[in-house]
Amino acid sequence: MKIAYMGSPEFAVAPLERLIQDGHEIAGVFTQRDKPKNRGMKTAPTPVKKAALAHGIPVFQPASFKSEGALAILEGLEADIAVVTAYGMLLPQRALDAPRLGCVNVHASLLPDYRGASPIQQAILQGEAKTGVTIMQMDAGLDTGDILLAKEIAIEPEETADSLHDKLAALGAEALSQCLKELEAGCAAPRPQPAECPHYAPRRCRDDGRFPVWVGKRSSSLAYRRSRADQRPPAARFWPATPQDCGSAAPTALLRLLRYRRQAASG
Repeated sequence: MKIAYMGSPEFAVAPLERLIQDGHEIAGVFTQRDKPKNRGMKTAPTPVKKAALAHGIPVFQPASFKSEGALAILEGLEADIAVVTAYGMLLPQRALDAPRLGCVNVHASLLPDYRGASPIQQAILQGEAKTGVTIMQMDAGLDTGDILLAKEIAIEPEETADSLHDKLAALGAEALSQCLKELEAGCAAPRPQPAECPHYAPRRCRDDGRFPVWVGKRSSSLAYRRSRADQRPPAARFWPATPQDCGSAAPTALLRLLRYRRQAASG
């Protein structure tokens, strides 16, 4: 198939590599613009841009799809389908309609659960025992399109956002490969999502990784989940809510958290 690919972070690299491995023609890659990174604030390309350039694939970095120029580029590719994986940019209906088969999205949850920008972290925060990836036919809503394929994976007791991220990226690549084969063969079976979303996964900000160290098993359980969920920036870090709240009790709370972690690891 002739494919327009849209993605930006590391999560989106594995699906792109799988499309290339499967022999699809990648007509072009859309990714976010280069941004200042780390302490030196040197401009750096997205991981998807680096992967695309390594394969000699044309890269486009529009500021948005509100411009006629960006839409014209997408339409000019005459792609059979567009694959969107953590692109980080909204697509208007004209963009969704541009490819012959529309746009499909690789989403890191079992939809309709955890619609939104941080499904990996939220699944860990909520203490879920399983999660997965969903290949969805995109519509104008937020992760509300018909489900084409879903694959499930267990969340291990010691799972972190880092480890789950890598597992889901690989699973997403596998699911995408299978889904495109079904679409090509004409045997895909889309099914509508329920309107209700049990949990949303809003975009996380740096302060979401800051939380007080409270005393008590329930609080140490939550703190432990947060410490595993915020492995990727913004990284989790402990802080006392106020000197009066934690003060001299903070070391005790940390010990309780470490004790809970040992208990969770031993079952």
